[in-house]
Amino acid sequence: MRVRVLTTGAEDAHERANGVLVERVGLTARVAATAPLPRRLRSLVRFMGETYAGVVAHMWSARADYDVVHCFGGTRFSIAALATAVALGKSTIVELTLAGRDDAETFARRSSLGLIGRMLKASLLRRVDRFVCNSRALADSCRAMGIPDHQVWFRLNPIDGALFSAATDADQHSERAVLGLPQGVRLMVTVGVISRRKNQGFFVEALAQAPKDTAVLVIVGPTEEADDRLYLHELRARVDALGLGQRVRIVAEHRDDVSSFLRAADLFVFASHAEGCPNAPQEALSTGLPVLGVDLCGVLTDIVHEGDGTILPASATPSAFAGLLSADVGSSHGERSQRAQRAIDRFSMDKTVDAYVAMYRDVTDARH
Repeated sequence: MRVRVLTTGAEDAHERANGVLVERVGLTARVAATAPLPRRLRSLVRFMGETYAGVVAHMWSARADYDVVHCFGGTRFSIAALATAVALGKSTIVELTLAGRDDAETFARRSSLGLIGRMLKASLLRRVDRFVCNSRALADSCRAMGIPDHQVWFRLNPIDGALFSAATDADQHSERAVLGLPQGVRLMVTVGVISRRKNQGFFVEALAQAPKDTAVLVIVGPTEEADDRLYLHELRARVDALGLGQRVRIVAEHRDDVSSFLRAADLFVFASHAEGCPNAPQEALSTGLPVLGVDLCGVLTDIVHEGDGTILPASATPSAFAGLLSADVGSSHGERSQRAQRAIDRFSMDKTVDAYVAMYRDVTDARH
């Protein structure tokens, strides 16, 4: 069996898993090479025609090379690829990753062709063999579109367990020394792009309402867009206004040593407004950290189980969150080790690969 995974990247890659050849195709480069349009027409069709024509031409020319087409989200590339795959009688899979942006309802609703476009998209979605959803909100959106349960697969993102392990007390002390973080205090960390969506300011407000010696907050992550940089400026100004300069550390850059920050910490905090299946809480659990969060995005309760931490409802205030910061969160080495092992077992990369291979076989067998 041959599976073609279509992405908008420029890189191609191949790998084999349990007898299935998976080819990852970077369509951005392929489209430019496969179906360039005459120069004088490009200005008229730059955002539509060239994209669709390129994908269709590439998939048609390579139609003997694959059995399954696996796309991500509701991009123009995905729509063109799915329509072509359906026309060619190939098995199709759509992976949805962020509720409110590429869920089934939003996918069908957004169209530059108005009502006709929305109807065509809805019809196309009903012909997809399988939807992979990394949150229950995404799965519910599929069902709201009338997609049967057997065509919807809910799964959490996998984590490479080899990259994470619980820190001993000595490890924690060492990591803090290397990172220049304070010793002898409760350290809470949050990791992710610094943005309004990630909502790091919630923890600044919570810390301001907690006793002075409760904890130190470390915010780790880059900014990606102009509004992110504005939000970072506002965040720093708020820290200064609240007199939290000694209790909040902001590491506003991309870091390759995120696992070191997790191993240095006592707990992980999370209150993002919108997510699919966020990797950061899973990685924190795989390091043994308890997770304290506010389930604004409706996905944390799928990730954080009993013994993994405490999740407050979306209505929780910073004051309510502050009340948790001095509680026993289960951060001894023994508790961290048990928590990490549970997480690594639950989010196993090997189990996820096996599940994908089984899904690919199911959708191809159903067509024969």
